[in-house]
Amino acid sequence: SPANNSYYLVGETIDCTAQAYCDECGEISGDIVWSAVEELAEDGIHQFPDGSGPSYSINPPDAGHVYIDAKITCPHGDDIDSIHETVFEVEITSPVTPPPTANNFVFSLANPGVCDVPCEAEAKPHEYTPEIEPWTIDPIRGSILTTIPTPPKGGVVLFTFTGLPYDNGQFGNKKVRAELTLGGKTDKDETIVQIFFPRDGTNHPGGGTPNWYYYWSQALRVMDKHTYNGDLETSRTIVFSATSWIIEIGRNANWPQGNPPTGNDYIDGFWATNLHEFWHRDHRVYNFKTYGTWGNLPLEVDPDRDDIDNTWEEMIGTDPYTWNSTEEGGEWAELNGTYGYDSLDWGYPGSQWK
Repeated sequence: SPANNSYYLVGETIDCTAQAYCDECGEISGDIVWSAVEELAEDGIHQFPDGSGPSYSINPPDAGHVYIDAKITCPHGDDIDSIHETVFEVEITSPVTPPPTANNFVFSLANPGVCDVPCEAEAKPHEYTPEIEPWTIDPIRGSILTTIPTPPKGGVVLFTFTGLPYDNGQFGNKKVRAELTLGGKTDKDETIVQIFFPRDGTNHPGGGTPNWYYYWSQALRVMDKHTYNGDLETSRTIVFSATSWIIEIGRNANWPQGNPPTGNDYIDGFWATNLHEFWHRDHRVYNFKTYGTWGNLPLEVDPDRDDIDNTWEEMIGTDPYTWNSTEEGGEWAELNGTYGYDSLDWGYPGSQWK
């Protein structure tokens, strides 16, 4: 043992045993002498130390073809028995993680959007590359996955996702796996790809608004807090009463140069705009609830006539006797906000892929 033409994974030990018998002698004295050599898949020869006795073990250093000889000598002549064993592995060669964006893929601007993820792998020894299967990639719920070839097999495979998902959480890390099975043994390899949406497209499910507005609102759980108005350069809040208002997010929520006064950009810049408009809403709702109107407050609580009463002036750190724009309150909310939502931003360009 082992049987001729068996298969081994890299790192496995090949254990050999042999018996010798001579019809003339009835038995054989002396040791069986072993020798082995490996033709490495990546070129070169590895010579193993010789051995003697009824058993022999070797540890091939890499994938390749191993040739093992067992030789016995007796007065009636020498005899050699030879076996060939294959040590194999599979490796995904593309995409690979470094450099940082080599494994990033983005949906197209078409409707429905299409995201192609081309992959390559090789087997060692290389003649087994056509046998690589199955290939798999983590699904994107809400997107249709197709492959070339179908089913995916061999050294070159193309995964294609069609249609952007409803859920922002479906973007991001996806694991790609490739397997090779020979002689009942399986080697596997995997890599991580990252899937992004086109930030400035409008091809999310339902459409009608920019992808950044749709997915960032979802990621920050503010989808029901406002609407998008592409005609507005800057966002606005209109409060009609203590229980009725509208917030319209404008183009400034996605200013590429960053959102003043914090300078935050992408999803954090969007969040800064939300905090700004939420301050306006909360301030005016407070005025309605407390004074029955959002402006023209009583002089004793608003001596500088800026529609910010003394309580809120103290909160934002402004002088109650000096007129201040309510925009200062919105900026205070931005400057005192909590940020760091980069990991939720799967837009391109965006926080994680600029």
